[in-house]
Amino acid sequence: MRVIIDGHMLGRNEGGNERYVKGIIKGLSPLKNIKTRIYRSHTRGVVADLKRVFIDLPRQAEGFRADIVHATYIGPLWGRGRLVLTVHDFLFRRNPEFFSLKEQLVFGLLLPLCLKRTSAVIVPSNFVKKEAVKFYPWLKNKVFVTYEAADGVFSYKRSKKARKPYLLAFNSKNPKKNIARVIAAYGIVQKSLPQTELLVVGPRVAAGEGVTFVENVGERKLAQLYHGCECLVYFSLYEGFGLPILEAFIGGVAVVASDIPVHREIAGNAALFAKPKNPQDLADKIIKLLGNPSLKAKLVRKGRERAATFSWEKTGKETAAIYRRVLKP
Repeated sequence: MRVIIDGHMLGRNEGGNERYVKGIIKGLSPLKNIKTRIYRSHTRGVVADLKRVFIDLPRQAEGFRADIVHATYIGPLWGRGRLVLTVHDFLFRRNPEFFSLKEQLVFGLLLPLCLKRTSAVIVPSNFVKKEAVKFYPWLKNKVFVTYEAADGVFSYKRSKKARKPYLLAFNSKNPKKNIARVIAAYGIVQKSLPQTELLVVGPRVAAGEGVTFVENVGERKLAQLYHGCECLVYFSLYEGFGLPILEAFIGGVAVVASDIPVHREIAGNAALFAKPKNPQDLADKIIKLLGNPSLKAKLVRKGRERAATFSWEKTGKETAAIYRRVLKP
């Protein structure tokens, strides 16, 4: 079986999308009877994206004699090989206002065409599978769940500079990370724990004293930030999976997460949960966690156990099984 994987995001610090592609490459590489080729691109922009999808990938698939072309969200509408798409979430259907006009056109026009052509859609959670069938009913028998996993880089502790205790959170270019409410909750936490800071990975927004932003963080630096924090605050309004939860778990970091279905699915009983539109509830949970060492130790232990049930090796085998399924006559 010959598989070409669209890896155009590799080396671009594209967060979960990039880590997923690296993960499935890792998971597929030891498997017998599968030969993979990774498509890489160093150019960006609308023209480059269209060229990648409609010219470069079909051309490479033909030259490689690919049986499978595996892309993320958007893939070729013609050419050699069965198309397999990974779709991480359907936020663009729930909240189209979070996206640029270009993104709305891509997701609104091209994605449905790709979903019609694809032989299989891989999603990272049962929550996203339900979303897929809700928005695109014809996918009912084409959608398969393969969980993601935390890379081993996040399990190794590295030396870090001494600094004040801090909470770790994430922001993104759209509002789904709920950062305004995280900052509001931090303002409440400060009153009880004035020495504790908030460190946010992602784009800067207006924030008060004690809040620091860092951008363009690679995996090794991110691992250091996990290992230095008091806890991860992952308070998203919407996620398809929530990979940082597993990255925190594998690194021995306690997690306070928003109480949304996918976080319950992924974290199980290994995290504290707070109502996603209630900064006071989030602040109460953070204060409870940081003020109770035995609870924190318990969650760290449960988190490590939970993370151990996810692996890229398992995901690779499940992905290969999907490839074989779509190639059956």
